[in-house]
Amino acid sequence: MKIIQLPEKSQEIVSQLSGEWRNVDIEHFGREINEWKTENFFLYAKENSKVLGFICFEIEMEVCYIKEIIVAVKYRKKGIGKELVEKAEEIAKQHGAHISYLTTGVDWNERKFYETLGYVKTADLKNHYLGKDFIHLTKNLK
Repeated sequence: MKIIQLPEKSQEIVSQLSGEWRNVDIEHFGREINEWKTENFFLYAKENSKVLGFICFEIEMEVCYIKEIIVAVKYRKKGIGKELVEKAEEIAKQHGAHISYLTTGVDWNERKFYETLGYVKTADLKNHYLGKDFIHLTKNLK
């Protein structure tokens, strides 16, 4: 046996094992999954020509993952972040998501912001990005 590295995922190689997913799906989910679907979204807040903030999130198999959110320092504490998150959650619900989650620093100020929006800690990520402690925060959408 040889292990070979490629610069990206090879559809030719993946297709050789595609039938195996049926067995794994049945084992893990109790049914065959015909399409593992991921949709990516990008929303931004704008006033005149000035971008105030943005949010990137994805919806994968009924789960919303907030990947990035930022509001310019000058415009924080004005409800912009809240509106971005609420709009993302609204879109997620429309696409059938039942839960939303994100990752943040365990002691970052943003944690309090997310908690005021109903997110609760569901996992500790010790010694995570760049050796810092992070947490997963999760919110039920239904």
